Amino acid sequence: YVLPTMRRLVVGGFYQGQGEAWFDDLQLTGPASNAEPAAAVRRYLNLVADITHAHSLVKDSVDWPATQRTMLALARGLQTPAESYPVVDYLLSVLARYGDHHSMFYTPARMQANQVSASAAGAAAALAPSARYLGDGLACVALPSFGSTNPERAQAFAEQVQALIRQLDTEHAITGWVLDLRANNGGNMYPMLAGVGPLLGEGTVGYFVSAGQEQAIGYRAGEAYAGSSGHGWRVAQPYQLRRPGSPVAVLVGPRTASSGEVTAMAFIGRPAARLFGQPTGGYTSANRPYKLPDGAGLLLAVMTEADRTHQLHLGPLVPDEAVPPAPAGSSADPALQAASAWLHQQAPADASGQRKP
Repeated sequence: YVLPTMRRLVVGGFYQGQGEAWFDDLQLTGPASNAEPAAAVRRYLNLVADITHAHSLVKDSVDWPATQRTMLALARGLQTPAESYPVVDYLLSVLARYGDHHSMFYTPARMQANQVSASAAGAAAALAPSARYLGDGLACVALPSFGSTNPERAQAFAEQVQALIRQLDTEHAITGWVLDLRANNGGNMYPMLAGVGPLLGEGTVGYFVSAGQEQAIGYRAGEAYAGSSGHGWRVAQPYQLRRPGSPVAVLVGPRTASSGEVTAMAFIGRPAARLFGQPTGGYTSANRPYKLPDGAGLLLAVMTEADRTHQLHLGPLVPDEAVPPAPAGSSADPALQAASAWLHQQAPADASGQRKP
């Protein structure tokens, strides 16, 4: 089915990971069927459209009658819901026209794979948080993505992050912290926020915003929360910094996305905190999952996000200090260098006016 407004058709291939891909011998198949879609397909697509129409962040911008007419045209001749998945992708492309690049559709196989990745085997393969002493009173914590929603796994991740902070803070006289989020492309924000809670400090750190209503996001006593309650787990022995409110430099970049951006946003407006690096990925919205009858899932962007000062952030977060990346092949880290220089400027002075390590 070709939309009447189409002027050009671009065909390409996509691959992910290392190596090369070669595409050739492309063919254009015959015209699609003009038969009406099966009743099961119509019900399925109507359900997806109804959910999206009711809850999408950009629902008021979409021409729904025209969109649903196109969806039914694309569904001509289809007999099963599985055959209609490309039609759901079309609907997501409509949302993307109006700024929603965060909503996603998961096939049943993808949903099952996500459950496997949240298991012990998947957790073992996940990137682990790390931390190191930079010298001269500075410490760096690297917080990777974390996707599992399993409560035990989430608590273990948060415990691990706080243990790293505790170890550095007790072994060294830390006057400034670097939080590296440049490789954090999202997942479950709650263990991330709970893990860096000692750096954040307790209280509200941001808001989910929907229809003008705010839902507070925060950290308290080892628990990250949204709204009035947490998620049934907390860090068993939450750590408090020896120097509460120590300066924090947050490193961000284009791979910082979704929950990684929420974590970065949590430091915007915090006293003695500053963002360094490059603009983030721009997935600053909150997604809600909707399970479909065949086991597929619609992960729909339903809320925007604001920092602790109530400032909405739509699109990429722009760092306070833009730092270009290092040249290809260089081992230098300009963002870390800029962050360290700023942290040294924030270090407390002794009676003689010298900066204390």
